[in-house]
Amino acid sequence: MSGVGAAEGGDRRGLWSVLALAGLVPGGVLLGGGVSLAHVASNQVASVPDALVVLGWCVAVYGTAGAMLVLGFGLATAALERAARGTVTPARAVFVGLAAAIATLGFLTWSYGLTYDELPAFVPRTPAGMIAVLAARALAAAAGAAALAALLARARALGGAVRGSVRAPALAVVALVAAHAGVALLGAGPRAAAEAAREPPGTVPAGGAGAPHDPGLDVILLGFDGADWRVLAPLMRRGAAPGFTALARAGATAALTTLPDANSAVIWASIYTGLRPRAHGVHDFYTVRLPGMSAESGLFPIHRTFFKEAAGYLEPLGLARRDVLDRRALAAPPLWEVADRAGRSIGVIGGFYFTYPAYRPTAARSFVVGHGLRKHHRSRGPAGDDVGALATFVQPVGVYTDVRRRLDDLGGRPWRYAFALDVLARRPPRLLHVYSREPDKVSHLLWHRHQPELFLGGDAADVDADGDPVVDAYRRMDAFVADVRARVGPDTVVVVCSDHGQSATLFHDASTQHRHGPPGILAIGGGPIRAGRRLDRAHVLDVFPTVLYLLGLPIPRDGAGQVLTEVIDPGFLAAHPIRWVDSYGRGTGPNVAHSAPGWNAREIDRLHALGYVP
Repeated sequence: MSGVGAAEGGDRRGLWSVLALAGLVPGGVLLGGGVSLAHVASNQVASVPDALVVLGWCVAVYGTAGAMLVLGFGLATAALERAARGTVTPARAVFVGLAAAIATLGFLTWSYGLTYDELPAFVPRTPAGMIAVLAARALAAAAGAAALAALLARARALGGAVRGSVRAPALAVVALVAAHAGVALLGAGPRAAAEAAREPPGTVPAGGAGAPHDPGLDVILLGFDGADWRVLAPLMRRGAAPGFTALARAGATAALTTLPDANSAVIWASIYTGLRPRAHGVHDFYTVRLPGMSAESGLFPIHRTFFKEAAGYLEPLGLARRDVLDRRALAAPPLWEVADRAGRSIGVIGGFYFTYPAYRPTAARSFVVGHGLRKHHRSRGPAGDDVGALATFVQPVGVYTDVRRRLDDLGGRPWRYAFALDVLARRPPRLLHVYSREPDKVSHLLWHRHQPELFLGGDAADVDADGDPVVDAYRRMDAFVADVRARVGPDTVVVVCSDHGQSATLFHDASTQHRHGPPGILAIGGGPIRAGRRLDRAHVLDVFPTVLYLLGLPIPRDGAGQVLTEVIDPGFLAAHPIRWVDSYGRGTGPNVAHSAPGWNAREIDRLHALGYVP
C-alpha cells in the first residue's frame, strides 16, 4: 500500500509540475509575448530597455494567469477521470487544461461587453435571448476546446516537449527579445522626429475678424457624450424635444459614424483634431506605467487583451501605476488652440480631458474652463482656493469668479449649461465649445431604467413610478440647445454632435456599451447652413474641418476628415472657397504645471464608477 501511495503522490507532483509548465509556456511566452509586442508597437516605445521591461512584465503576468487556468482545468479533468475510475495521464490533463484555457480566454475576449445590437444575424429582445446568445458562445468555446484537446492529444511530441525540453520556449523568448528590440529601434526615428516637430509650422494664418478670408461667422460647438438618435428621435416625434426639432428644421442632421472599438477619450481626440488615433496619439483613458520603465508616459492599454484589467490588480501592490490622460497626451493641437493661434476668440467649457491642464489663450475675451473643475471646487476645503492649482483648471484664473456662482447654485440645470448661457448673455467668443458628459454617464449607469425589458428583473412599472432618468437628461439637453439658439443671431452656426451612441448589455459593470461603434448624433444650423437637409453620411472626423471652415480657417492636408459641403449654401462656398494648410503641427500644449493635488485619483475613481476601469 505504501508503495502505491508513494507512486500516486509522485504522479500528482508530476502532474502539478507539468500543468504549471504547460500554462507558463503558452500563457507567458506566446500570449504574454504577443500582448507585449502589440503594446510596444502601438505605443511606439522607442527605448529598447523599456520594451524589454514591458516584455518581462507581460510574460510574468500572462504566464501566471495561463498557468493558473491550465492548472485549474487540468486538475479538474484529472479529478473527474479518477472519480470515473478512468485512466489519468499528465499528457491528457495538459491537453484538456491547455485547450480549455485557450477557449476560456477566447470566449472572454469574444463576449466582453457584448451588446444587444452587436450581433449581425440575431438581435435579442429579452434578457433570455441575450443569455441564450452568451450560452451558445460558451458552448461553442467548449466544443472548440474539446476539438483542440483531441488535436493536441494526437500530437504526441507535445507531452515530451512539455515534460523535458526547454529548447522551443527558449527559442521563442530569444525571438521575442529580438522582435521587441527591433520594434523599439525602428520606432526611435519616428518618435525623435515627432518630438522635434512639436512647434507648429509657420503656415498657420493669423488675423482677427477683419482677416481677408474670414466670413465673420460665430460657431458654437455643443458636444454631448454618448447622445443617441434612438433616444432623441422618438422624443422629437412626440413633440418632447422642441429644441432639436427646431434645429433640424432650420439646418441639417445626420447619424454620425464613429470609430469602432474605441472609447470616448479616443473619439473626442479625433473630433477635436480631425486625426485618427494613430496620428493624435490617444488610445485610451489612461496609461499604465510598469516598474523599471524610464519613460514617464507609460503605455496606453490595447482593448480586449486584459492588459488594463491586469494593471488594475497590480496597482494596489505597487507593481503598476495608472495615469489618466490629459492635454499633454494629445499629439496635435485641438480645435480651440488652432482658432486661438489664428486670432479667433475662444471659450471652452469642459472639452473632456484635453482641457486639463487648462490652455492659456492669447486672443481677447477668451477663456478655458477645464475638465475636473467641479470636483476640484468641491474638494477645496476650508483653506480656500489654491491659485496655483486653480490655474490648471481655469485660464485666465479670474474667470473662476463667474464660474463659481454656477458651481455653487446649479439652479436645476448642469452648471456647464448655466455658465454657457451666462457667456452668451454677455459678449460671446467667436468659437464657443461646451462639452457635457451627462448623456453618457446617465446611459451607462441607468439604462436599465430606460429599457427595463432588456435587463434581468426589469419592470416597466418602475419607469412609470420613478421616471426615466435617460429621457430626463435628454430633455435637459434639448432645453439647453433651445436656450442657446434663442440667445444667438442668425449668423451664428450651432453644431451639435456626440461621439457615439449606446446599446444595452448584460453582465457588465455598465448598463450600456459602445465598443462596436453605434453612431452618434449630428445637427447643424444657422448662418449659411441649408435648411431641412439630411446627410446620408458624416463622420466624427468631419467635425474638425467643418468648424475650421466656418471660422474662415484653412483645412490641414494631414487631417482625415472633410468639410461637410453638402449642408453649406453653394453661394457661400463660392464666395469663401476652402483653403488648405499642410498641417497645424504637433502643438506645445498648455504650458501650465500639473499641480492640482488628487486630480489623477479622482479621475480614476470616476472611471471606475462608470465601469471603465476594474
